[in-house]
This record gives sequence, C-alpha cells and structure tokens, in this order.
Amino acid sequence: MKKQIAAAVMMGASLLAISLVSAPAIAQDAQMATQQIYQGFGVTVTRQGDRVTVNGAAAEKAEYNADADVYIQGPYRLVFHKRTGKVRLMKDGSYVGVLK
Repeated sequence: MKKQIAAAVMMGASLLAISLVSAPAIAQDAQMATQQIYQGFGVTVTRQGDRVTVNGAAAEKAEYNADADVYIQGPYRLVFHKRTGKVRLMKDGSYVGVLK
C-alpha cells in the first residue's frame, strides 16, 4: 500500500512539474510570433523573427554582426539596425532611404 501511495505522489509531482514548465514555453512562442511591417518607397517589408519578406517574396540573410542584420531579395538589400531599430533600404547598390 505504501508503494502505491508513493507512486501516486511521484506521478502527481511529475505532472505538476510538466505543467509548470510548458507554460513559459507557450508564452515565449506567442512572443516570437509578432510581425513587424515596414513600408516606404513602393516596398513592403515584413519581418517575423529571422523570416523577412519583400513584397511577399522571401529574403535571404546575407550578413549579420553585433550592430545589424542584412537581408537580400532581388535588387533590394535591407539593413536592420539592432541598436536603433531602423531599417535601411538599398536598391541595386544605391541607398534609397529609411523604411517606416
């Protein structure tokens, strides 16, 4: 009888531990799902985590360092500055401006 009670207590404790651990994971998942949209100069850029699209087409991450991430899609080059939060647009190697 004591073994059954001990087993029931251990099972209940493990279920409680699992339920407490999975709650922050769900909150983290919802936090990462936020989508940022930048527009300007006839271009719409959408960023969700590391996924970036330019006018609906997927962009490829070309460079990254402590200051900025750079994505390329066709003639466009996007520079996402980490410290300032600005997104700069280049087209065919020429600077166009800051997206808002």
